[in-house]
Amino acid sequence: MEHVKNLLPVNVEYLLSNANRMYIASQCSTGGFDLVRRYIMVTHRHVFEVVGYSSGMAVFTAVVSIIASFYWSYADVFVMLISIALASRFKLLNSCLKKVKGKMMPEGFWRSVREDYNDLSHLTSCVDSRVSSIVLLCFATNLFYICQQLLNSMNNSVSTIQATYFYLSFGYLLLRTMAMALSAASIYDESRAAKDVLYAVPAHNYQVEVHRFLVQVSTDNISLTGLNFFPVTRTVLLTLAGTIVTYEIVLVQFGTTSDSSASNMTALCLDMTTDPYL
Repeated sequence: MEHVKNLLPVNVEYLLSNANRMYIASQCSTGGFDLVRRYIMVTHRHVFEVVGYSSGMAVFTAVVSIIASFYWSYADVFVMLISIALASRFKLLNSCLKKVKGKMMPEGFWRSVREDYNDLSHLTSCVDSRVSSIVLLCFATNLFYICQQLLNSMNNSVSTIQATYFYLSFGYLLLRTMAMALSAASIYDESRAAKDVLYAVPAHNYQVEVHRFLVQVSTDNISLTGLNFFPVTRTVLLTLAGTIVTYEIVLVQFGTTSDSSASNMTALCLDMTTDPYL
């Protein structure tokens, strides 16, 4: 039951997306099988404008669309689970260090803790080498759809279903992107938390192993990355926010009119009706 509750937001967003496409198709359809054909045409219009509509291509694009929807819906969840697992290992190490904060500990203790930290650093690097491309794709995909829904939400001549979908999808995408970014950034935050304990080591107990450990914690950037283009830290959220605000300013400056070809239902239906492949 708990898993069903966790998947509910993803399913609601997916259902709203399909309801919006079905509404657009219904405005151009005569009903029956033609509604299904129009729905597929609306959903994959960018494909059929190039290769032309056919039953075989319609089935193929529908299958690819379902697979892509599952990937897009749950790739963020995968990244969050990986991040939480790695961050929890660093948190466990930090909890052990906090118990000895300010106390005198033998050199063997600090060597053992530093070696454990090295192992976690190596584990994070290995995981990042496997999932960094997924992390980059997640951020790029989410940013693209956020900007797309921001553009759609500025159109005033839409139905209630379309407006509901645009605003809910926009809010859901923001929350999901923030959750993924903060989860991934927690690895970096937890990897740096040991500095507070090392700074509190008594002066007469400051040993070579403590110095080596402190230098490593201070200089190593342990985090997931977007294919090594950027480390995932909390500053990524500020970068994304700046990109979204810049995009919105550009939209306002150029002006988004309700009669544009991308949002004009009449033009869309005429284009679909005159399509030689239908």
